[in-house]
Amino acid sequence: MLILSVDSTAQTASVSLSDDNRFLAGTTLNIGNKHSTTLLPAIKFILEQTGKSVSDVELFAATAGPGSYTGVRIGVATVKGLALGRNVPCIGVSSLETMAQGMTACDGIVCAMINARRDRFFTACFSVEKGKIARLTDDDTLEGSVIEEYLNKQTKSVYLVGDGAEVFLGTHQVTYASYVPEMQIYPNAYYAGVIAKRIYDDADEVAREMFSADSLRPIYLRQPQAERELNERMNNK
Repeated sequence: MLILSVDSTAQTASVSLSDDNRFLAGTTLNIGNKHSTTLLPAIKFILEQTGKSVSDVELFAATAGPGSYTGVRIGVATVKGLALGRNVPCIGVSSLETMAQGMTACDGIVCAMINARRDRFFTACFSVEKGKIARLTDDDTLEGSVIEEYLNKQTKSVYLVGDGAEVFLGTHQVTYASYVPEMQIYPNAYYAGVIAKRIYDDADEVAREMFSADSLRPIYLRQPQAERELNERMNNK
């Protein structure tokens, strides 16, 4: 199954093409919030380099959030546009789980974090043991102090990944925090494809009918900043 997967939920944009779980090609751009102009050219590039076309894709995967509201919308809209009018499954996956999936070589606790500003983070924690990953907490938006308290209760190595990790460690301390190389900090679209393929394989025929472009939706854990500020102004009147 040829899988095209994309991520644009954080400061990087990532695109991957895989044959089942066999990686074929991919690219990651860490050049600022330019996802609206870089994502489609990146997709075109890896398809051309592998001699494939959009019509060859059998499964689309997108990190549907949480993360940057603009970035989430761009990634989801791009996949929906590519798949629209074609009977090809589209699956949205958690950006936090995608980051954790890339850490299966490490034993311990993986805490995926995306900076939500004002000392709040989109976050989820996972247990990793002998290459197997298991979710410990749901995707949530939490204050840094809450995350710090939870992580300091752990007795295993803690790996912090995501663009929120450096911000978090600038003001909080974790006893068993372990170093993570920079290339493993950001979401990698390849792992979104791995998760999406697993979801597809585990689903029955009825469930697979729901994996459509129309059903692909962003995952928002709170209102966008503009809406929050508008509500605050309205409530203060």
